[in-house]
Amino acid sequence: MAKRHWAVVSLLCAWVAIPAAPASSGGLVAHRALYRITLAAAAAISGVVDAQGSMFYRFADACDGWTAENRTLIRFHYLEEDDSNTGFTFSSWESKDGLRFRFRARHERDGEVVERLKGEAGVGGIGGEGTAHFDQPQELDLPLPAGTSFPTAHMQELIEAARRGEIALNRLMFDSSGPDYPFEVNAVISGPVTKTRSPVTSPDDSPRWMAHLAFFPLLGRGAEPDFEVDILFRADGIADFVRQDLGDITLEFTLDEVELLSEAAC
Repeated sequence: MAKRHWAVVSLLCAWVAIPAAPASSGGLVAHRALYRITLAAAAAISGVVDAQGSMFYRFADACDGWTAENRTLIRFHYLEEDDSNTGFTFSSWESKDGLRFRFRARHERDGEVVERLKGEAGVGGIGGEGTAHFDQPQELDLPLPAGTSFPTAHMQELIEAARRGEIALNRLMFDSSGPDYPFEVNAVISGPVTKTRSPVTSPDDSPRWMAHLAFFPLLGRGAEPDFEVDILFRADGIADFVRQDLGDITLEFTLDEVELLSEAAC
C-alpha cells in the first residue's frame, strides 16, 4: 500500500492550486493547504477498521518551476493488531515548461524509515522521449517513452480538457511513486458538477468537474488498473476532494484550509 500511496501524494501536490490572486503562470499561485484524511472503505483482508490523518503541503513558485513540499500522517486502526502511524514526506520541483522534474520522498511506519525515493527526470521536448534517474532506493536509469508528462503538466492538461468539454484524456505520466515505468493514466471527465461537500469556497462561481483516473503500469499492463483516483476539481484549479482506491482500502482527502503565499520576486 505504501508504494501506491506516493501517486496520490505527488498528484495532490500538483493539483491544489487556488488562483484567488493574480497568477504568475498557468493559473497557479503559491499557497499552503491542509487536507483531512479519512477511511472510505476497507476490505476484510486488509485488517483495517478505521483511519484518520492529515496532509499539509506548501506549493510555491520558484520562478523557473513549481516546488511542492508535503507532510502526511495517517493513523491506521486494525481489528487484530495494534494501531500504526504511517508518515510520508515528499518534495519536488517541476519546470514550468514541463520538461524537468526532481523529487525526494520518505515513508515511515511507527518511526522507522521503510522507504526512501530520490531522483530526477527529464524529457527532450514536449512529447519527446526522456529518462528518469533514481539515486534511491537504488541507482537506476529508466527510459521514459515519448509523450510522458510529469504531475503538474498532466494536471494542467486535464483542466484544459475539461474546459474544452472533452470527456476523456489518456496520457503517460511519471509521478516518482517508485522505480517503475510511467503509468498510463486514463481519465474520464464528467460534469460540470453543481454541488460539492467542500467547506472551502472560492471568490467566483467557476464550474466543477469530476475526473476518474485509472492508473495502469506501462510495463506488464493488465486488464485492471493498479489503483484509481477520483478528483473533484474546479475550472480555476481548486481540487475540493480526492478519493484514492488502492484495492484493499479507499482513502478520502478533503480540503479543509488554504492560505495564499506571496508571489515570487522573479
